[in-house]
Amino acid sequence: MERNITYVFGQFQLKTDTRLLRYQGKNMGLQPKVYHLLLYFLENPGRLISREELFKEVWQGRIVEDTALRLAVNILRKALRDNSKSPLYILTACKCGYRFLPEVSVEVAMQKNTATFQTIGFNSQPKAEFEFIEIRQDYDLDWDCC
Repeated sequence: MERNITYVFGQFQLKTDTRLLRYQGKNMGLQPKVYHLLLYFLENPGRLISREELFKEVWQGRIVEDTALRLAVNILRKALRDNSKSPLYILTACKCGYRFLPEVSVEVAMQKNTATFQTIGFNSQPKAEFEFIEIRQDYDLDWDCC
C-alpha cells in the first residue's frame, strides 16, 4: 500500500507524492534540502528544534556549516512568504534552533491495488481505493529557550 500525505498549514499544502508546495492554486518546486527541511518542520510543529537535530535529520549527519542551514531556512522563508522579523511560519529561537509556528493538518491517502477475479479468467487491471484521514496535531508552545 502506498501512502500519499498532504500537509496543510496556512494557505499552503505540501504533497509528499509530488514533493510540490502549493500556494493559492499554484505549485512550487523546492530544492531537495529545502523540501526535507520543510517536511521535518511539518512533522514537528510547535517544537523547538536545535540546529544539531536539523543537521542530523535533514543533512543526515553530513558535516556542513551553519551557513548551509541558514541559507536553506532563508530559501524556505522566501517560498512561504515569511519574514524573520515578524514570523508567521518559522521562528528563530535564541540562536539555538527553530520552531515551526502554524497548526498543521495531515491528510493521508492510502492507495490499495486490488485485482478483480472473474469466472472466465483473471483481470489484472488494478482498482484504486482512497481513504482520507485528517489528523490534527495540537501542541503547546513552550517558549523556554535552550
